[in-house]
Amino acid sequence: MRIYLDCCSLQRPFDDKSQPRIAVEAEAVLVILSLCETDHLTLISSDALLFEIGRTPDQNRKEDALAILKIAKESIELSQEIETLARNFEASGYHLTLCI
Repeated sequence: MRIYLDCCSLQRPFDDKSQPRIAVEAEAVLVILSLCETDHLTLISSDALLFEIGRTPDQNRKEDALAILKIAKESIELSQEIETLARNFEASGYHLTLCI
């Protein structure tokens, strides 16, 4: 099974885990990443994800997220078709949210 984790998900293991919800989410992401490392899941990266991670102001968090993406077996390249689809979503009322 292929799986795509957004920037917020990739950052979750590095968040303060003093809140139970954050601790559970962080553990879930770590389990998913472990399954990717053992080839039970296939992690997918993308140009958009790399762009979003690149905007992360904290250098350590940026490097940690990029290190995680090294286990990705596939990457989705930005294309005109994807840009058009994103514009159509946005025109329909969906908005992109960047995690920082």
